[in-house]
Amino acid sequence: MEGVTHLNVRWRSLSDFKHFSSYLVGMLCFIQAIPVVYGQCPKRVQDHANACMADYSTQFQNMQSDRRKLFSGMDVEPLRAFCSGYKQSMACIEVLKRNCSNNSQEAYPKIDTALLNLKGARTALTDLCKDDNLYEVYARFRTCFVTEGPASEYCFTRIMNVSIQLLTTLDYKSTDELCSDMRQVMQCIKSNIELHCGMEASTIVEKLVRPMVRGSSQCSFIEIPMTVNDGENTTPTYKSGGRRSNTRDSGDNGTNFSHSRTLSCVYLILFLVVVLLC
Repeated sequence: MEGVTHLNVRWRSLSDFKHFSSYLVGMLCFIQAIPVVYGQCPKRVQDHANACMADYSTQFQNMQSDRRKLFSGMDVEPLRAFCSGYKQSMACIEVLKRNCSNNSQEAYPKIDTALLNLKGARTALTDLCKDDNLYEVYARFRTCFVTEGPASEYCFTRIMNVSIQLLTTLDYKSTDELCSDMRQVMQCIKSNIELHCGMEASTIVEKLVRPMVRGSSQCSFIEIPMTVNDGENTTPTYKSGGRRSNTRDSGDNGTNFSHSRTLSCVYLILFLVVVLLC
């Protein structure tokens, strides 16, 4: 009986120790965060900046290990968790910078060191994560994005000759060259998604594709009308889905049509006169 009592005391002590350990860790984290929360610039600025980015870094690794790409039908929940981690990390960094504004010359370079992984990507990630409606649209069309995934990935492979991952860094001689290829990739993926998944699904393609390539936020994806220079004027018109096609405009089609109608009436009258005279 004494052994059982002793065993219960031992297990109860172990449980108490675990609770105490968790409490101690929580208190240490709280104490570490006090300088950021209450407006003081911490002495170890870079450590705090790295701590701010910890959640984002974890979710980024999860996104990288997903067998499906952002634009080819990955599960919505990892995407939601990634955006949540990104927004929390950015909010933490903003608070840290605000608290260290009086010592910005020394503190900001240390804070920016923690943001190196986001170089050339913050605008695209912010656009991706600020639209809560995107998750709903993505969830409804996810199956179609999965089905068209190989075609979407082939757009990158064919045009950029690369197997793409989230925040891929590509070696281009100029921004113009990068943007030229990005526009082709975007049109390739978007037109295919619009064709097979519908117009609404195609509206989120740009937000899903931009974060794949660093620096893509510098590129404009406004569609430019294609014209054929064959000696005649060409007028761009819209087909379904907003893509433009060319219809020839000779400049006097309306006049020709009017002349044709007049001649037809004259011939009809002459025919009736001949019939009456006979």
